[in-house]
Amino acid sequence: MHKKTTNDNVPARGSATDHWMKSVAYERQYRDAAAHPGARPRDPGLNDRTEPRAKIPFTALVNYGLTYSAPWRVRDLSPNGAFVEMSTTDIPQGAFVEFVLRFAYKGRNVEHRLPAKVVRVEPNGVALGFGAYDDAAYTDIVNLLYAA
Repeated sequence: MHKKTTNDNVPARGSATDHWMKSVAYERQYRDAAAHPGARPRDPGLNDRTEPRAKIPFTALVNYGLTYSAPWRVRDLSPNGAFVEMSTTDIPQGAFVEFVLRFAYKGRNVEHRLPAKVVRVEPNGVALGFGAYDDAAYTDIVNLLYAA
């Protein structure tokens, strides 16, 4: 039987590699600020897309608090979050919500309840950043994105 061993050369998550990536983002922010004096500083990571994102016409439920639950139109979706076109008067930035994603894929009905945080509020909707969720949800979201 083969004995499993670990490789000490592979950096752990949250290690020097992650630190380097954050350093590059902050360095880019200061470089951009120097090149364009008077411009608003860029939030590192705000528009740096690392996952596939697609405009998919469907509705999703956004649950907020104990009484607020309504279906809203999703403008775009990625494994990291979504932009939902909705009334923004009731949900403040920083609020924790539940994003209920329902769709049919290859003859089966799919439903996932994803924890999310309101990361940006705009006049026509909110940007949600997803919290941790399982591998099955990730696979279903990616399949939906590539099927679109």
